[in-house]
Amino acid sequence: MRLAANHAFNRQAANEAETLGYSVLTGNIIQRPFEYALPLEPYAYDPNKAKQLLKEAGYANGFDAGECAVDSVYTGVVEALVNDLSAVGIRAKVRPVERAAHQAALREKTYKNLAFQGSGAFGNAATRIEAFVHSKGQQSWIKDPEIDDWYAQQATERDRKKREVLLHKIQQKLYDEARFIPIWELAFLCASGPRAAVSGLGLIPLFAYSGPYEDVQLKS
Repeated sequence: MRLAANHAFNRQAANEAETLGYSVLTGNIIQRPFEYALPLEPYAYDPNKAKQLLKEAGYANGFDAGECAVDSVYTGVVEALVNDLSAVGIRAKVRPVERAAHQAALREKTYKNLAFQGSGAFGNAATRIEAFVHSKGQQSWIKDPEIDDWYAQQATERDRKKREVLLHKIQQKLYDEARFIPIWELAFLCASGPRAAVSGLGLIPLFAYSGPYEDVQLKS
């Protein structure tokens, strides 16, 4: 069913509608520029395959997936996801939630069905895995002893190559088992006016906004 959901979503259509096509589609919850990230392509949009997978899983007529909770700012992309899921038989409803309440529910793990997750935190692959994958992670629903064991090993591994192998194994397993529906490496659409000589956009790698403010310059 998880694999069917991944094939049901037309990520590129959502990308074009929400971020003018500038976001980078991905099959991983860890963005490519992060150290130890494993580059994974998203599952192909294939609604017929999604329907076939549901049939093989015993859900030829689909099923009710309940609510999909989302930070209200990102309601648009989740509406696109839910529409695509419904088209293949995975029936769900969008539930927009104010950001503070949404983050609290993610931390407290009170959502019962689907939930939109995201992060702007800096770090590396282990940072994301700790929060969203490790069984004790702040926003993780996953309870996988093998992944927990690999995570514990990498945390004390001093050899960078060996650590990379362990972190890549975790990411590959998440992908193979379709534990998430990764969407994109989000492109924040920002612009600067004609008076800006140096806007600050892009000066800090992976920082979505203009900064540092001390380096912003205006034309004389």
